[in-house]
Amino acid sequence: MEPQIIKSKPLSKDESKALLELIEMSKIIISKATNASSNKMKDKEWVRIAEQFNATATSCRRTPQQLRLKWENLKKNARKRCTKIRMNSINTGGGFGEYIPPDEILDRVTSLLGNTASGLVVPYGGDREPEHFVVISDGGGIVPNGNGVEELGGDARVNLEILEFQDTPVPDSQKEMVVTPTSPHSAMAQVNTYAVAEQNKVSDTPRRVTFNVPKTGKRKLQGDGSKSARDSAIAEYYTFKKLCLESKLENIKLENKKLKLENEKLLLEIENFKK
Repeated sequence: MEPQIIKSKPLSKDESKALLELIEMSKIIISKATNASSNKMKDKEWVRIAEQFNATATSCRRTPQQLRLKWENLKKNARKRCTKIRMNSINTGGGFGEYIPPDEILDRVTSLLGNTASGLVVPYGGDREPEHFVVISDGGGIVPNGNGVEELGGDARVNLEILEFQDTPVPDSQKEMVVTPTSPHSAMAQVNTYAVAEQNKVSDTPRRVTFNVPKTGKRKLQGDGSKSARDSAIAEYYTFKKLCLESKLENIKLENKKLKLENEKLLLEIENFKK
């Protein structure tokens, strides 16, 4: 007879904290190894944790399976909470994000899970296009001033349309992009694109790559010995069969001649008998 499953009331907040303290002190439960030996060690560790938990529990006793199920539910809830927090931080629809109340227990579970709960942070990527190129000069970097124009360190100003990331052809190496300064006291700043064009220049002539692969000569057609022997044997068989049939035909012709002679002999005897 199967043992009856007894349902008990859920763990209280204090009991969940006590369970977390026992799990935090156990390196076996936190370990992410899932081989056969580690699974056996985890089963024994859950039995030990259940004994320690029941020794300090003020309510009903808990089985190792119940405590393990509670730990799995805590991990699921912590991952869901981290996902909601991350989605609130990257939403682009405007307005306020969903309010997520603070939870000390789930925060502790998240710290135990690490990257498996919060996910890996990707510093690069996304579908956002850059607004302009980053130009570095001796006077300083590009600083936006809010009027569609950006300043190059000093008084030189560059129109933002020139620096937009567009699918425009590469400028000619002999042309120069002139930046007009806003102050008459500053020298004219010129950005020469010759060096950049020469570095980014790609030759249109295709390269021919030759691999040292030995040339394979033409294979000579070699006759199959077994096939030729089979064909010759079949030819000999039919030749012999033809000879046998010809000899049988000759025997039949001779027997016919013999029968004719015997018939003629009988006819002569009959005529002699009548006389």
